[in-house]
Order: sequence, then C-alpha cells, then structure tokens
Amino acid sequence: QGVVEVEAPGLRMRAPAVRVRGPRVLVAGPGAMTIDPEANAGVEEQDVASRPARTSAADAVEIHWDDRLDLALSDGEDRLRRARFEGGETGRVRVRSEALELEAGSLDVAFLEDGSVASGGDRIERIEAEGGVVALRPDGSARLDARTLTVDMRQDSDAARPGRIEAEGEVRAFDAARVLWASALEVVLRSPGEADRA
Repeated sequence: QGVVEVEAPGLRMRAPAVRVRGPRVLVAGPGAMTIDPEANAGVEEQDVASRPARTSAADAVEIHWDDRLDLALSDGEDRLRRARFEGGETGRVRVRSEALELEAGSLDVAFLEDGSVASGGDRIERIEAEGGVVALRPDGSARLDARTLTVDMRQDSDAARPGRIEAEGEVRAFDAARVLWASALEVVLRSPGEADRA
C-alpha cells in the first residue's frame, strides 16, 4: 500500500490514502503527523528562504498512530479544530514533544480557535488520552501511568507547553525520589523557575 505525504503550513503528515469529506480528513491505517505552528506559518512561499532560522522547536508535537485518524477542520477555514487518533485493538498512539512523551490506546486533541499567539499556526489547547496511558518526561526523570489522562496546555509566548495534567484510574506517578499511588491525581507543571505542584 502506498503512502501519501501531506505538507501545509505548520503541519506534515505521512499516511495511507487520505479521504477528504467536507471539513473532515479521514485516514484508515497507521501514520505519523508533526504539528509545528512555527514552521512557515503565515509566511508566503517566496519568503520562507529569507525567514530567520528558528532557535527552538518547543511547539512541535509528533504523533504516530497504528489504526486511524479523524481530523476536523474549522468550517470555511484551513485551521485544525479537533483530531482523534486511534491505536486499534492491539496498537497504540504515541506522542513526542520537547516537554512530554505520551502513549495511549486513543488520543483526542483540541486546538485553539485563534491558533498560535505568535505565528497564526495551529496550537494545541488540550490533549485527552485513554487506554493504558503512559506519560513521561523526555529525560526519563518522571513517569505517570493511568487509565485516562487530560493535559491542558499553557500558552506561553513562544510555545504551548503542558500546564496542568489530570489523571484518573489506577494512577501511579513516580520519579527518582518517590512513588505515588492514587485513584485520581492533578499535577500543575512548573513554568521556568517554579516547582511542580501535585
């Protein structure tokens, strides 16, 4: 089966045949998507070469799925509104970013209606994961397991970063210093210079 490559301002996707039905994009089969609002957002094609080089990819999120994707666009606009990624009965959905790595059976992603504060690209507002969820700090210093997980993104001036995490169902959170078991847990992640609060 062939692979379709789609590239647009702030978005890259590799997947099997893509079907477009009005404001919805449907993909049956495994694929990968990179959401990066700072990548060429709001810049004319002829100006890309002269645009200053980026110093960080803090806003970029890479998502891989094993079964299917249902992507909803805003009516009359080429903006992302919601996306649902499915791992299927035996597969998974995997997320990688500068601030967080996550794996789950399925994933719902909601985007800001007004996009990126800085660039006009599509910024993530909330991530809802379910089905054997595992969340990690990329450096491996902390891990959280749960049945369901909701991540509300903090909209900093340069990027959207995890700001608040709510976990439910057989929650286990641990780092090098402690292990915590709970039926539910809320964590507020620190901004630079602050401490995480549980």
